[in-house]
Amino acid sequence: MSVLLITSLFAATLAFHNNISRYLFSISRDGLIWKELCKTHPTNGTPHNASHLHSVILLLLLAGMGSAELDPMVHIFAIGSAVATLCILILQLGVSAAVVLFFRRVATDDSRFQVFWAPLLSMICMTLTIILVVNNLQSLSGSDSRVVKMIPWFIAACALAGYGMSLKRGMKVAVIKK
Repeated sequence: MSVLLITSLFAATLAFHNNISRYLFSISRDGLIWKELCKTHPTNGTPHNASHLHSVILLLLLAGMGSAELDPMVHIFAIGSAVATLCILILQLGVSAAVVLFFRRVATDDSRFQVFWAPLLSMICMTLTIILVVNNLQSLSGSDSRVVKMIPWFIAACALAGYGMSLKRGMKVAVIKK
């Protein structure tokens, strides 16, 4: 049983690391953060600078947790997975909304179900799931600390900060013309 737990934790950690590195790469490419993070490795094409930065941040976080004598399994993985789960759900909600908006602007031969009703149903389901997750964050994270209760506010603050940065830099939404 412990082999399954360890391999699943490794797989989850590797997946989160890869996703975070690629998001850092993407937002760097869009000009929101340091441009060096959008450079790829010359041989294998991976976002190695973003991966290295994420590794350093995680190492510093682990060192800080270790010096505070906090359990990484309880405080990093449990709370971190709760944050990641909620962020992914919010991202999927945004993608569903983007699909609806995209197909309102661009004519297509696809069925009304594909371009409107399915994404709308997805938005409704994602919204309900997000509400369920937020209401049960303490169970999901295994902690009832104030930090866990602040997770939705932290995510909202990050989203607003990102939106503010995009406005400040004058970034515009790409418009696809047919």
